[in-house]
Amino acid sequence: MQIGRTQDQREQLESHLFLFEDSANIPPVPEIIDTSPTSFNPPSYEEIHTAITRLRSSAAPGADGITPMMWKVIWHHCSDLVVGMIREVWCRPDSIPLEWSVMVMSLLPKDATAAESPAKLGTICMAQIILKVLTSILRDRLFDEAVEKKLLPDGQFGFRQGRSCGDAYFGLRTEIPGDDER
Repeated sequence: MQIGRTQDQREQLESHLFLFEDSANIPPVPEIIDTSPTSFNPPSYEEIHTAITRLRSSAAPGADGITPMMWKVIWHHCSDLVVGMIREVWCRPDSIPLEWSVMVMSLLPKDATAAESPAKLGTICMAQIILKVLTSILRDRLFDEAVEKKLLPDGQFGFRQGRSCGDAYFGLRTEIPGDDER
């Protein structure tokens, strides 16, 4: 990594964290009243910790260049500041920095002949890691609520932890009598 790029990352990181440094401007976090998973209560320390530690270290950073590994290090050294920052934007969405919504789109060749046609290029959009943390917390809350209220059918195997296409195939094979040699 180039030294100039490291300095840019450091400055971006400082701008994220010190944006919320003045705790006098941060309203007190409301008491948790509603305990349902989809409540609008600010995320708990545990939810934020889980979201950050679950980040894939190899994931690409967003426009700010701050990697998942950097967020894990930040969490280790100043988790209270990170919790305060996330709770602030959760309680006051108007305080979300505009920079967090900036994404980087990149074109990737689908195969060796991609240079022949733009149709053979795929796209990838890289979001800021802090945005991934927030959406991870939302996803977990919504999924927990869907499971608790039995909103997902038993026959749904895609996008569900502990279920796979192989499980669906095995279930289908056991339900359909016939020749196992096919």
